[in-house]
Amino acid sequence: MKGLSKSSETWGFIHADIHYSNLISTSRGISFIDFDLSGFGYYALDVASAALFTKSELRDDLHSGYTNIISRKIDIAQLEDLMFLEICGLYAFRVSREEMHMWIREHILSLIELCKSLIKGKMVFYKINQVGLTN
Repeated sequence: MKGLSKSSETWGFIHADIHYSNLISTSRGISFIDFDLSGFGYYALDVASAALFTKSELRDDLHSGYTNIISRKIDIAQLEDLMFLEICGLYAFRVSREEMHMWIREHILSLIELCKSLIKGKMVFYKINQVGLTN
């Protein structure tokens, strides 16, 4: 996160919850819906959030398409950190719901392994999904 500066190239209005359920097909193309989490943030956060719900083999296309729109390259290592942040947010939301505690117990070891990989500097961009599991 220290490597991300707030400038017009890195920071602006983002959706902050890009996944298939928040996209609809219209006569003019794909449109976003559900702007509950929208606001100002790092453009890379949008890419990271969308990547978690995108098949590994399509993530390069997602990355390329988004960076072409904002005319700036987004570092994969930064995306991985933001993906992990998104996953932690999911767990934090779910921990407040008692009915999700069993789910957390079943998945937390994968999240810990992901954390270890990130700390060791291993690339996980193509391996993780929205709950921190290997694709």
